[in-house]
Amino acid sequence: MPQLNGLLESLRLYGFAIIGDDQKSVLNSLRSTGIIHLFNVHRLGKYTILEVNVHGCERECSISCRDGNGAPSFDCYGECLDICVTDKLNSIVNAITAKLSESQS
Repeated sequence: MPQLNGLLESLRLYGFAIIGDDQKSVLNSLRSTGIIHLFNVHRLGKYTILEVNVHGCERECSISCRDGNGAPSFDCYGECLDICVTDKLNSIVNAITAKLSESQS
């Protein structure tokens, strides 16, 4: 699955991927792996853009990073968001790596 190798490399380097050829195959692989929900999928002409879905992280960090009076702590929010997105990205990379290992066996 060479298309997943390219996707994996792009996610590791940039945190998103742009797919031109073989979009259906890549999206079907992500669906079968069970991680498609971790992405925001955007279509732009003949390209598909995959980026990590950060909406859950934003809500979680917004709730977690408030002081006793309910005022947001922006330092906490930024750090929390960074950790959450990094964790999601690691989950995605691990799932794709496992899928690649499985297909090579």
